[in-house]
Formats: sequence, structure tokens, C-alpha cells
Amino acid sequence: MNKQKIYITSGVSGSGKSTYIKNHNLDSVSTDEIVENYAKENGFNYTEAFNKIQSKKLFGAINSIFIDNIIHNIRNGKDFVIDRTSLNQFTRKSLVELIRTYGDIEIIVIYFNIPKETIIQRLKDRESKTGKGIPENVIDKQFENFTKPTLKEGFDKIIMINETTWKTNTKPLCSFCQCL
Repeated sequence: MNKQKIYITSGVSGSGKSTYIKNHNLDSVSTDEIVENYAKENGFNYTEAFNKIQSKKLFGAINSIFIDNIIHNIRNGKDFVIDRTSLNQFTRKSLVELIRTYGDIEIIVIYFNIPKETIIQRLKDRESKTGKGIPENVIDKQFENFTKPTLKEGFDKIIMINETTWKTNTKPLCSFCQCL
């Protein structure tokens, strides 16, 4: 029997985490999906929903749903991706510790190393298409707070995605990185 694999994304907003997951047809758990569902249910766009959640201080509830979704997928034995910025060691390590409480699971971090200029352009393009905006000062702060993932955080493997691998990789995740 193959060991369950859980991937944790790590990268600044707009670095391509969700797009990468979508392009590779991978199952995922995401706080953005929860916010997007809230937006649809209430007739908002993403930015309006995000601001409403923030003003009502509902991020604790969003995070609880997110954790419940992770646990549900672990218990189902599914391979999946945790789609989140996971900018620092503390955030990533807390996810690893949660996962490890459920047994012998392979945990792989996918680190998105994309230049700030590329990210800013992607975000401008996305906002004009979808209404999902993230202010540039938030991106600046994310870059300031970002730390590169290390194996010391408890990962079994680290995969780095940069502009070259982003543009050239069209194969499913495990085929190109030989995770299997």
C-alpha cells in the first residue's frame, strides 16, 4: 500500500499556487476556497467577502473550517494539497505537526520562488479579470515575512517552483518531481 502524500504550498500571494494545483488537477484544501464560497453565498466578489470577514473578525471560524477540511482529507486517506501561503517556519511546522498526529504520512512542501515583479503583474491581471485584489503593500509585507522552507521543519521533501519550472512543467506533479 502506498503512503498517503500531503503537499503544502509555500509562497507569496499571486505566486501561482492555486493555478498550479488547478493546472495539475490536484485535490486541495484552501482558505481561499472557503472565502470564495462565502462570497458566492452572499453575492460578493472575493475582495468584498475578504473585507467583510476581516471586519467581522471571522478568520478564526475560517481557519477552523480549513483545519476540519484537512483532517477530513487525511482520514479519507486521500493525497491532497494544502493551498496556503505558509510564509514562515511556524505556520508550516504547525501544519506538519497536525498531519503527523494522524500517522505515517509523506509530507512534501512545494515552494514557489517567483520574482516580486511577476507576482505584482499576475495580481493586477487577476484583479481586472476576477475582482480578487490584493494590495501591493500586503505583497511587500509577505515578502518581508517569508522564510524559505527547510527539511528541519519536518518535511520529507522540498520541491521548488520557479519561473522556468512554472513555464515548462505540464506533467502531473509527481511525474516531474519523482515523488512516487
